[in-house]
Amino acid sequence: MRIPIALKDTDSPGRPLVLAADLGGTKCNMALFRHQDQGPVLLRQDHFPSAQFSSMADIVRKFIGTDPMPDVICIGVAGPVLEGKSKLTNLTWDVDQQQLEQELGVGKVALINDLEATAYGLAALEDKDVLSFPGNGGTPGNIALIAPGTGLGEAGLYWDGAHYHPFATEGGHAGFGPREAIDLELFNHLHTQYEHISWERVVSGQGIMNIFHFLVEVKQRPCSEALMAAAKEDGAAAVSQAALTAGDPTAREALDMFVRYLAIESANLVLKMKGTGGLYIGGGIPVAVLPLLQSGEWLHVFHKGGRMRPLLESVDVHIVLQAKTALFGAGWYGMYNM
Repeated sequence: MRIPIALKDTDSPGRPLVLAADLGGTKCNMALFRHQDQGPVLLRQDHFPSAQFSSMADIVRKFIGTDPMPDVICIGVAGPVLEGKSKLTNLTWDVDQQQLEQELGVGKVALINDLEATAYGLAALEDKDVLSFPGNGGTPGNIALIAPGTGLGEAGLYWDGAHYHPFATEGGHAGFGPREAIDLELFNHLHTQYEHISWERVVSGQGIMNIFHFLVEVKQRPCSEALMAAAKEDGAAAVSQAALTAGDPTAREALDMFVRYLAIESANLVLKMKGTGGLYIGGGIPVAVLPLLQSGEWLHVFHKGGRMRPLLESVDVHIVLQAKTALFGAGWYGMYNM
């Protein structure tokens, strides 16, 4: 189901060797790709704890080891890229494109937003890599991409009639809009901690924890000591496991609220992008809570767009099951777009 992504050099041989990276605040996935006619071919990959290194150059050197340094490096970063630089919230060091070129002796380094990298990675997806919920007759057009994980990433792909052009946004940091009474209670609770309540505060791993603590502390929902200890240790993963495996009612309510917020913000994004070409949902959390997205309630909330309900009902929804889409996207970008 390869998406026709607009790339500069698909008619040329492409770069012979590309190092791709997907850099987050906690983990950095890295891979080495070689060009073949059908696209980048993975040679090897690894991952490293980002915070245990003092710079991106150190991570690259650790990955490359004694092998020759490739001429091209493309890094997808979990944050905005401005003038070739990016600052990640959870790291003490910045990433600077020109500085990396000088430190590593590399001909070209590119920094792109991680959701932009994910958008390029759609070019590499096969049918087995997605779970689709067809709409009732959408028309070709722009694609919306949303990905809740550690944070909330959002991107778009502009359709020119023949190809898709990915672009980054910081839409996950736009203001959260309460819809029901309990949403307003949650908003007011979060406002005691944060000046700005973004969608990322409720549609992310930390968002699940924000909702969970709100239910326990403000709404006085029951919570066992074991679950509280597990949540303190493993965060959203523990809450998700308690909801889906152990049937804990408070954990399940937290996940139900998270899923509803994901549906609402997904619809918001589709409408803003006029995403008649489809909605793609990436990130690690949707795959972890897949049964809740398959239940039908998610689509029910997603379609509740008032006068725009017919448009939302027409949109195909695709859940990305391939965890390394951003990494492969960085490889495609480095191979053909630099």
